[in-house]
This record gives sequence, structure tokens and C-alpha cells, in this order.
Amino acid sequence: MSNKKILRIGLAVLSAIAVVSLSVVFARGDERFAAVAEGRGDREEVAPGYDLYHNVRPELEGNPVPRRLPSFVPPGGRQIVEENIIATLVAGTEPDAVHYEIEFVFAPGCGGATACHWGRVSGYVRDRAGDIVPDPERSAVYINEGEFAKRAPNPPGDVELPNGITGYFLPWVLAAYASDAAVIWDEGPYRYRVSVKGGSKEEVVEMARSAILNPTGQTPGGD
Repeated sequence: MSNKKILRIGLAVLSAIAVVSLSVVFARGDERFAAVAEGRGDREEVAPGYDLYHNVRPELEGNPVPRRLPSFVPPGGRQIVEENIIATLVAGTEPDAVHYEIEFVFAPGCGGATACHWGRVSGYVRDRAGDIVPDPERSAVYINEGEFAKRAPNPPGDVELPNGITGYFLPWVLAAYASDAAVIWDEGPYRYRVSVKGGSKEEVVEMARSAILNPTGQTPGGD
């Protein structure tokens, strides 16, 4: 057997192992998400008295886009604190900003790049933010037509949110790395997006609901 053939077989085996390993991770996650949906899991807001957004609030004071900050961020409750998940501001400090973007990351020592990423929340002035405004229809085409190692069981589609708002759900897919599941919705001239890495439909819908019903993201007892 030639060295090239041996190398190809070796790479194929490694790829298969990687996909299986990631599938196990997502299977465990799906079990947790199913437990949440059935009321057996922890669907609490961020721990009372803990302000997940304390690092970014001062920097966003001059931002003109009304905030929609979810008080429920998967996995919810005290796990957010115990897993040391923090919010960091990616964009939106300028007074004339047309959007804001906050990323949830594991810190410290998460390993960098995608290993750090847990989720994201953002808001945009739709007619001024240009190409950075999330386009749910274009994203749905990519998800439906792309070839991926694994994908979430729920397809893209409309979801009902509070106050008569219809949002749009986008599932995660596994390509080079796992993407976020997300919900996108509009309120007047603004577009909002919340997402979490490998999240279930139930989780990101609940995340969006909490951002609409409690837009400050503060929990009782928080500052």
C-alpha cells in the first residue's frame, strides 16, 4: 500500500473520530435541552443579584439603539456564574453607532478563538447598518442548501414571540466548527439577534422572549 493511500485512510479515520466526538457532545447537549423543554432542567434567569452585563453597560450608555439584553442565557441560573461566562462588548461604543454587539465568552483561559465563544446578542438600525444587519432569509438558504457534518433537528422558520412579534429561528450546523442557533426579530426600525452555540430551538426562543420582556437583562437583586 502506498504512503499516499495510507495517509488518506488515516485522515479519513481522524475525520470520522472528530465527527463522532462532536456528535457525542451535541447528543449530551440535546439531552439537557430536552430536559429544559420538559420542565426538568434549569430554565432560570441569570442568578439573582448577578449582573451579566455589568462590564458592558457603561460602554453602551451613548449607543442610540435600544437594548434588548436577555435575562435568560443558556444554560441558565447559577450555571452561568459557575461556568464563568462573561459578556464582552464587540461593537457599539461610538455615539453615532448604528448597532451594538455583545459576545458571551468563557474566561479566563478558554483557549482563544471559537473555543471561547458561547453566544451573542446584537441590535441594529435596519436602514442604516447596511450589510452587517442579519439577513434571516439568506442564512436559511445557507443552512438548507449547505453540506454539513451534522445539523440541528429543527429547520429554520418563524417563531412566535411576546407582544405579537414574529421572529425567525435559525438552527446550528456543524461544519469546521459548531455555529450558533439564533432568533432574529424586528421592533420598529430595529433588528435584534440572540444566539447560543449549539443551542436548541427552545433555548434561543426563551432567550429572545426574555430580551423582549425584560430588555435591561437585570434580575431581581442585581445592581
